[in-house]
Amino acid sequence: KGTDVDTYPMGLAEDQFTNNNNNFDVTFEVTDGELEITPLAVTVTIKGNKDSKVYNGKEQKVEGYEAEISNKLYTEADFTFSGEAVAKGTDADTYEMGLAEKQFTNNNDNFEVTFTVNDGELEITKRSVTLTSATDSKQYDGKALTNSEVTVSGDGFVEGEGANYDVTGSQTEVGSSDNEFTYELKEGTKAGNYNIETVLGKLTVNKNSKEIVLTAASASRTYNGKALTAKKVSVTGLPEGFTVEAATKGSRTNAGTSKNVVADNYIIRDAEGNDVTANFTNIKKVDGKLTIKKKAVVITTGSSSKVFDGTVLRNSEASITGLVDGESVDLTATGSQLIAGSSKNTYSIKWTAADKNNYKITEKLGTLRVTPAPPVDDDDTPTPTPTPGPTPAPTPAPPAATGGTPAAAVIADAPAPTADAPTTIEDEPAPLAAPAYWALINLLCAIATALLSLILLITYFGKRSEEEDDEETGETTETEIKRKGVARLLSLIPAIGAIVAFILTEDMRNPMIWVDKWTLLMVAILAVQVIVAIISKKRKDDDDDSEYAEANA
Repeated sequence: KGTDVDTYPMGLAEDQFTNNNNNFDVTFEVTDGELEITPLAVTVTIKGNKDSKVYNGKEQKVEGYEAEISNKLYTEADFTFSGEAVAKGTDADTYEMGLAEKQFTNNNDNFEVTFTVNDGELEITKRSVTLTSATDSKQYDGKALTNSEVTVSGDGFVEGEGANYDVTGSQTEVGSSDNEFTYELKEGTKAGNYNIETVLGKLTVNKNSKEIVLTAASASRTYNGKALTAKKVSVTGLPEGFTVEAATKGSRTNAGTSKNVVADNYIIRDAEGNDVTANFTNIKKVDGKLTIKKKAVVITTGSSSKVFDGTVLRNSEASITGLVDGESVDLTATGSQLIAGSSKNTYSIKWTAADKNNYKITEKLGTLRVTPAPPVDDDDTPTPTPTPGPTPAPTPAPPAATGGTPAAAVIADAPAPTADAPTTIEDEPAPLAAPAYWALINLLCAIATALLSLILLITYFGKRSEEEDDEETGETTETEIKRKGVARLLSLIPAIGAIVAFILTEDMRNPMIWVDKWTLLMVAILAVQVIVAIISKKRKDDDDDSEYAEANA
């Protein structure tokens, strides 16, 4: 018997055998037995460890191996390994351990060992790096949009390594383009340790939506007969270096205010003079104001005075100053004073070659003053009886006043009476007043009042004739006829009053105006006449309704 590989004899010998049968003469020949223990065949498979690591700029390694033994009776203690079971490296690559069968020795003779070796290795892979140029946008301002930022993503560069970038992307006009760039690895950075991918960002310039305000200039001046314009247009909100070409289309000549509008054909130009109007979307136009102020003019009439002599006192001196050159008016002094007292020397003006609305009038009216005649001495001398005398010739009207040139002054003062010559006092046709004009409205009111009365009387007498015919047939009475005509006959009172009032207050030889101080009286008389007409009409309608009712009863 035995344990290890070997040949173990039994140790048999002839003397170990004894014949126990005397009947036989036994000769023992002994051949010894034996036990042969032969080595056990074992396969040991060596697998070097393997690993894959990403490049990190430092040395990395993998160590050791694993043994797969085909018989469990054989253990790793039964063999030895000489060498180093390690694979190591720094850069991206594959590093082997270099394991070989000769490095393994069987130390147990009881086994016949076959070593099979699979070498171990370390794989260092490249780092994955993505370089991305910036994406950016802005509103158009005439300046190039750039962004030099480059972002590193993926595994990235290891500490102390990297790249330098040259970003060349640029976008100035409205639109988009790639943000181009190139890169160069820094010293000590090996391209073999990286898988580098580049991604281009986008540079986008949008239309400018910020508010751009174009404001037309405002201007004002006093009226001078020429057109006022203001061509300047101011602008706010434009980018620096930009300009605008814009015109206005406002104009004002006469007094008042009007808009000064920015014309639509404006152009926005960049610093190089290019038309970039289309790149702006929020243009606001603000109107200016053109103001023409009224020009001051002064109308002056002359002053005169005299002692009452029965004639009208006038002064034809009238002038206007301040008119624009080339413009003129017809200016006439119209003031008059007959009786003792005073009044303003009024005037009449026709804006023949000028517009009244362009002027602000200041009046410096003269005074016409008539002082009472001196009292007659209380003696036995009789006062001479005035005898009619010739009417003084009317004072000729002054020529039309032009800008700043006064008309010639003519004072219609009659010669002062003397003690030797009697004074002739001329009766004026309008005793209630001696105005220097007459009012058209007053005449119209008087005519309307008289016409209403005439219409009422005509219709009354026509109706009366019919009713008298009816009376003969017994269909009406005298009382009814009188009752119907009373209101119409009353219309004569306002008609006569209007005519008398007009004759007493108006002198149609004077210049005509629209209204005067007697206009309210004439309107009131006309209103009374209208009321009388309404009452007459109402009574007629009531009577007609009564007759209709009786006829149908």
